[in-house]
Amino acid sequence: MTVQRIMQAGWRRGLVELHIQLRSKTERAMHAFIPAMFGVLFYTIGADPLPGTGLTYGHLLLPGGIAMSVFQTGLLTLSYNLAGEREDGTMLRLRGWPGGIHSYLLGKAVSVAAVTAAYVVVMAVLGGLFVDLHLPQNPTAWATLLAVLVLGLLAMVGLGASVGALAPNPRLVAVVSLPAIGLIPISGLIFPFGSMPQLVQYIANAFPLKWLAQGIRTALLPDTPAVTQMPGNGQLPLVFAVLAAWTLAGALLAPILLRRTARRQSGSALEKARSKATATQ
Repeated sequence: MTVQRIMQAGWRRGLVELHIQLRSKTERAMHAFIPAMFGVLFYTIGADPLPGTGLTYGHLLLPGGIAMSVFQTGLLTLSYNLAGEREDGTMLRLRGWPGGIHSYLLGKAVSVAAVTAAYVVVMAVLGGLFVDLHLPQNPTAWATLLAVLVLGLLAMVGLGASVGALAPNPRLVAVVSLPAIGLIPISGLIFPFGSMPQLVQYIANAFPLKWLAQGIRTALLPDTPAVTQMPGNGQLPLVFAVLAAWTLAGALLAPILLRRTARRQSGSALEKARSKATATQ
């Protein structure tokens, strides 16, 4: 299959998945959780001053909410859905499609990108309602924001696909996701990154979520000495380097893991897994 056909198939698959998500009450409820949570945070502590910066906690929370939305859709939700699609036979059917793995991943990226774009709009509206929203101040800042979001999304999609391919079933994805959820409070999404213990900062620095939030924050907040000198701000070359490294790792690893998963599946193995899942319920 040519690259053009793979891209066309991935685009169509992504639109179909997006349509299914919009029709599902469960999916809509999951997507509403993060904006609702951050809306409450904006309302309760968003106006509180952030010491030494001339900003409020709302200016810290807005980039954190956008980063968390990418994290949820690209890693947590994607890994869970992928593990479920392995149980329903989707991965088995990919074996018969030329370029099936790549179009499958591209479709996931398309649906995640659409949901993420909606999150960004909703979070911006919430920020405008509850805090003095700072939008990027020039074309360079807008380009920075877009580049950080694209790289962060691709990094999370690759990581989510890898986790979903490794987990035997959706129930174990939830167990694997617990350490990943632990990254949220230590990555500067809700609390200032500089207030974390040094060891915790080292751990957060090893993963893309902290750098995604840092890049978004750098693009959104004003370029003043008090802001740029805050721990967890600036360092755009390093932000792009870390996110690009995770994106590349996911792009190389996810297709290999998905191909291995598809090769190991058979009709009899799928039926056995379904019977086992039914028996444990």
